[in-house]
Amino acid sequence: MTRQKYENRMCEAFSLRLLPEQRIFLEETAYANKIGIGEAIREILDEAMRTRGLTA
Repeated sequence: MTRQKYENRMCEAFSLRLLPEQRIFLEETAYANKIGIGEAIREILDEAMRTRGLTA
């Protein structure tokens, strides 16, 4: 696989070790926005990256 394709592909699976409060936050955020937990995580990461002047 070329480097470009590798950089742009999504991970099939990703695991996190979260505190119960973090898990609840993600679940509530996902529910409130009617999206999955994975999408909620991506949105939070995108926002954090924009705050730091990076692009996703």
